Amino acid sequence: MSRSVRWSLVLATTVGVYATLPAGPSAWRAFRGVTGVWSDYAAVVTMTVIALLVVRSQREQIRQLRSGGWVAIAVAMAVWAGGVTSSDLTPAEKTHFLTYGFLAWVVLRALDLESSSSRRYLAAVLIVGALGWIDEGIQYLLPRRYFEWKDVWLNLVSGAAVVLVIAALRGEFSGFRRVA
Repeated sequence: MSRSVRWSLVLATTVGVYATLPAGPSAWRAFRGVTGVWSDYAAVVTMTVIALLVVRSQREQIRQLRSGGWVAIAVAMAVWAGGVTSSDLTPAEKTHFLTYGFLAWVVLRALDLESSSSRRYLAAVLIVGALGWIDEGIQYLLPRRYFEWKDVWLNLVSGAAVVLVIAALRGEFSGFRRVA
């Protein structure tokens, strides 16, 4: 996939996320009206399906993981599991883990063509964090929407968790180094 296509996907995903902001609360009310309690667990079900698809598609990389990779994936999964099962978050807030996780994957794929340096992982997290901050800034300008630092952090953390898993699957955490 070419550079322009990958960055176009970043742009399209970002515009898609931002375009839903005015209708977000109404959409959630309608969704909850149709699905009832199930909507509280939609993120958990979706995350489980995604995890199973990743395991299926990345079997060889998973077999080659060493201790550092397993630790990185365990940390990322604990963050996601804690987020999507938290009683402190609304179902709408739990979707941040899905949308900004996906955005992180798209951003990292675009950055892969720009550099092979491990700094691209940090760049992906920073870009996703900036896009999440802009998301909240847009909400500040919309009627009946609010800027919340908690949501900025949810966006950043969910993106970082996905980037961490990708880096681990690529062997960036092959093991722990001994400190002399």
